[in-house]
Amino acid sequence: MDKALAVSLSFFLLMTLIPMGASANGDLPSSSSIRENGNSLFLLDPKTTHPDNYAKITGFELTIELLEPALLGGQLPISALMVARGDHPAEAFAFDYSGGIPKYVCTAREFVTFTDSDLGSLFFLNSRLVTLNDGTVTVKFEGEKALFTPNINVLTAYGVYGSFMVTNVNWILGDPEESYPDDESAYQPVETIRYNDIPTVENGSIHNYVDIEVPAIGQGPYPVVMWIHGGGWTGLSRKSVFVSDTMNYLVSKGYAVVYAEYSLSQDLGDGMIEGSFPQNIYDLKAAVRFIRANAEQYNLNTDYIVAMGESAGGHLSMLLGTTNGNPDYEDLSMGYAEYSSDVQVMVSYFGPKYTDGLFAYALLGSEHYEDKELYEAASPYVQLTEHAPPLFMTHGENDQLVGIEQSRMMEVKAKELLGDDQVTTLYFEDGPHASRSVFDAKEVMEAIESFITKHYSKYKPNVAISLKNIPYLHRNEDGIFEPDKPVTRAEQAAILATLLADQADYSGVPPYADVTPDHRAEEAIEKVSAYGLMGGGPDGTFGPEQTVTRAEMAELAVRLRATDSSPGDGFKDTVGHPSESAIKAAQGAGYINGYPEGNFRPDQKLKRAEAVVILNRVLGIEPIRGEFHSPWKDVSKDHWAARDIAAATVVNITNE
Repeated sequence: MDKALAVSLSFFLLMTLIPMGASANGDLPSSSSIRENGNSLFLLDPKTTHPDNYAKITGFELTIELLEPALLGGQLPISALMVARGDHPAEAFAFDYSGGIPKYVCTAREFVTFTDSDLGSLFFLNSRLVTLNDGTVTVKFEGEKALFTPNINVLTAYGVYGSFMVTNVNWILGDPEESYPDDESAYQPVETIRYNDIPTVENGSIHNYVDIEVPAIGQGPYPVVMWIHGGGWTGLSRKSVFVSDTMNYLVSKGYAVVYAEYSLSQDLGDGMIEGSFPQNIYDLKAAVRFIRANAEQYNLNTDYIVAMGESAGGHLSMLLGTTNGNPDYEDLSMGYAEYSSDVQVMVSYFGPKYTDGLFAYALLGSEHYEDKELYEAASPYVQLTEHAPPLFMTHGENDQLVGIEQSRMMEVKAKELLGDDQVTTLYFEDGPHASRSVFDAKEVMEAIESFITKHYSKYKPNVAISLKNIPYLHRNEDGIFEPDKPVTRAEQAAILATLLADQADYSGVPPYADVTPDHRAEEAIEKVSAYGLMGGGPDGTFGPEQTVTRAEMAELAVRLRATDSSPGDGFKDTVGHPSESAIKAAQGAGYINGYPEGNFRPDQKLKRAEAVVILNRVLGIEPIRGEFHSPWKDVSKDHWAARDIAAATVVNITNE
């Protein structure tokens, strides 16, 4: 019984919030900056005491009194006072409990939350652990930025768990150089279309359901993120979304999210657990086959499926990917046997990689947890081969439940088998297990989106590239080339389109939201998209006026003409860059050079002259030799790229 209890306490919190004493009474606020709005809701207005210099306030001290605590799960006390910038009603501090773990579904954006529970970091983005007793206590926030702007010049404090009285506020003045933005969102939410409670297996169990959410922007079909919930393989459900902001962010970037259910291990009592493996992986692979079979109905691009999960869900996301194509890990009798269950990327938030010990007890059950053959069959670390898809892992070094050494050993093996460019890790020195404030933050969501979008480019439409025998630079009437002007994506598409034979099928290329039929480069953009040379983001836009970077040109060079040359050594400033592998390949092929100091400057805007030189090398166009006349008024004969520019303007191109 002790071991089963340890597993339960270590891996999941299936709790219900029971608020206590929301109408309890206390002393009235004594500070003129405080206005009580009832039911633990307080407006903090600095202008009453600092009318002339409230814009210099960088922090505050609150004197608060806990009147009544709340109980989580009927037995665990938790009290929390949340502070948000702006004036908000109580209903703006809403929580959703449908997934088992309280999820903040707010319109009042959390600024800081003072709580007496270690669980605070699981529920809140910016929690501060404080001691709350029977008397009054002082809690403090102090930063470097100005708290207030002309548009946001008050704070709202609300007892989200428990009943509070705020009796005093002292404002902390500083000399801030900037203020917190009026809109603190890490992304711009978009409208979505949601399909709930979809069965994935005919006559299946309660664990064979998915919810599907697709953005109501762009045209689709949308690449897929399959979210796999945590809970120690024993609790919670697909409604439990630990990183809810990240999911919303990915949807705003044009990804569809499939929230998947799977079988859970069962507590049989008396210390006995019935394990859920391998049925849980059968369920998830059946879900993958289902969404591929029904992709058109839900507007999904199931050529690209990202398996993503936290804790136990992180483990299962990696097991999905490391067992791609392995028939031992799926039950085809569950339906859609003709469809693949492979996933194209694995993303794990602090998931176990080697499932022995207590992991095995929760996953395999009390009768089988010591079966080494079985727990290694369930271990992504053991199942990892060179055929596995790309892997992203994030983990906290202060994780007391799933030690970070699990991710470190997986990282070493994955980089050895898959290559450095296929593996990305993001570790946090003080990160605990399942902290929203750490893992549902802007840094993590942007890193994950960058990783999965980078690998998504491989799954966009592509056809064999055949080049026409025509020049690609045409002299305009004024004869001005502007060699140092940055290249836009529309300009790059126009140049490429002149080089490509008309053999691509355009029917599968959806229109871009920001490229209208009358756009000057509309046909060129459609053409290069059909060839898979350029494309838009998952949000359905192309960005025609965005400038091209040097890294993006390196990516294009190797996409336009693959090379068997050995990769180059890279550059000092490209180590760990998302385009590092393409830059090395382009360097090895002789397409690109760096700067004398050993840098490549991958994120620097690409100049027109640089683009011509690189493209000529890809196409095999030699610079003009001997005496020549520059066809462009603003490109002198002694310009470093003059001979290449002249060659691209006047010489036909031979398709090798």
